[in-house]
Amino acid sequence: MTRRAALLLGILVALLIAYIFYWFDVKGDVVAQYNTWKKEQAAAGATISPDISVGGFPFAVTLRSDDFKYERPDVFRINVPDLKLSVNPLTPFRITATSDSPAKFYFHKANYTFTTKGLMVSVARPLFKAHGKDDNGLFVQARLTSLGLDESHKVALGNLVQEISFKAKVKGASPMWDDKKSVEAWRDAEGSIDLDRVFLNWGSLLVNAKGNLVLDKNDQPNATLSSTVSGYEQAIDVLRDQNQVQPIVASVIKAALKLLEDPKTPPGEAKTIRVPVTIKDSKLSIAGVDITSWAPYPVP
Repeated sequence: MTRRAALLLGILVALLIAYIFYWFDVKGDVVAQYNTWKKEQAAAGATISPDISVGGFPFAVTLRSDDFKYERPDVFRINVPDLKLSVNPLTPFRITATSDSPAKFYFHKANYTFTTKGLMVSVARPLFKAHGKDDNGLFVQARLTSLGLDESHKVALGNLVQEISFKAKVKGASPMWDDKKSVEAWRDAEGSIDLDRVFLNWGSLLVNAKGNLVLDKNDQPNATLSSTVSGYEQAIDVLRDQNQVQPIVASVIKAALKLLEDPKTPPGEAKTIRVPVTIKDSKLSIAGVDITSWAPYPVP
């Protein structure tokens, strides 16, 4: 072996040993943070079970639970089979939760349940702490598939949402989202959420959007989004058939929206329109047409 080859081998061995020590250091930090969070939640009255297993070497540090259960009395209950929390040692400031098994979420105060067959939620903090309302306080990315809405609350477009996904930047110092005072302090400091790459597939309706979300004085979300929508004609027909809009009104709305269609859409492809999407007063509206509404969710 030449001197140069021996030197390169020595460097590689040193880097490998350094990475092994680094991986276990990241693992220790991740487990410590999880245990701290678990103690904080227990102090707030939450129960979490079962214990997690830790693995993933030499790649991402992975915390896994075969039947994760979280319950905070009078707030919400979560049951996620096969929950996996992952942290890449190269990006230790980001944690990603995934599950490919049916998960169930129940909100006590609203008496509302929804389920998902697949979920991915990724949360990352910036390198520098946010100070003003224009600083990034948190980065969030999420994707929920086969979202089953509570069957006891029938929705005109159907209680199955094929997919909801988005990327978001929380502006301002990110609050403790389960603490009302913290959330309201963030709101009063003009905190907001920039929404990017919002995607909704609900029946025939396909929405791609981006915009901004804030909380109103009752801590309910208000959002204004610029969006591209397709499948709206079929959606309006469903609303008409479900007596959500009168037939004559449905015809007028469809005729008005048809004027907004992109004339450059290739033959055979779904027609798209650019319209505003709003969330206000617990209603989702597209181009001024109320798609669905819900009871305001009481903040803890």
